[in-house]
Amino acid sequence: MLRGMGWEEGKPVGRNATGLVSAVEFVPRGGRLGLGATGAPPPTNSRKHIKPGETRDAPSVMVLADGPEGKSRNVRSLDEKLVRKEAP
Repeated sequence: MLRGMGWEEGKPVGRNATGLVSAVEFVPRGGRLGLGATGAPPPTNSRKHIKPGETRDAPSVMVLADGPEGKSRNVRSLDEKLVRKEAP
């Protein structure tokens, strides 16, 4: 359509043929940011606060004891206790 109106490649578009020749790049803004706003910098402290009674150690994993055939189970009865999972 532009070629039919006399436009040639490498020339700007418009009545006076003045303006930008190169394409304008689209740069998306973050959600709910206004014009000219920049996002908040990422947090620098990745350590979380320890509450009283908590530790930084990995929590122990509790599983059911192996069944009579030596297979792992996923259903327990009311009187069975969970045991700590052994390290591989």
